[in-house]
This record gives sequence, structure tokens and C-alpha cells, in this order.
Amino acid sequence: MGATALGGLLGHFLTFDTTGLDFALTALFVVLFLEQWKKKENRPFGVIGLACAAVSLAVFGVDNLVIPAMVLILAVLLGGRKRLCT
Repeated sequence: MGATALGGLLGHFLTFDTTGLDFALTALFVVLFLEQWKKKENRPFGVIGLACAAVSLAVFGVDNLVIPAMVLILAVLLGGRKRLCT
């Protein structure tokens, strides 16, 4: 808890150039997805991720889709874990 407060206070005074970070993160997610897609047994998980992201995009819009998409992916994976892990 103290480290979080310290990080919040110091973050106000420290500047960090985030130029290009959006491209790097997008590239990382594309690489992770393609690696997952290579293995046939992992494809349902990739499709679930894409579908949840598409639903979140449609419902919450481009500026607010990440957290709802992650929550939806978690819910779908937890809800279907018996079926997906067989």
C-alpha cells in the first residue's frame, strides 16, 4: 500500500515519454495471438479473445473496451473451463 502511494506521488514529478508505446503493445498482442493460433488446440482461446474484444468494442466503444474485454474474457474462460480443458 505504501509503495502504491509512493508511486502515485512520484509519478506526478517524473515524466515518461510514451511515444510509440501504443504501437509496441499492439504488436505484442498480435504476436501473442499468432503464436496461440499456430497450435490448433489453442485456437478456441484466441477466438474467445477476439469475440470478447469485439463485443466490448461494440458496447463500450474504442476508448473504454480494454477492461470490459478482459473481464468478459475471464468470465467466459472461467465459465467454460470444464468444456475448454477436456
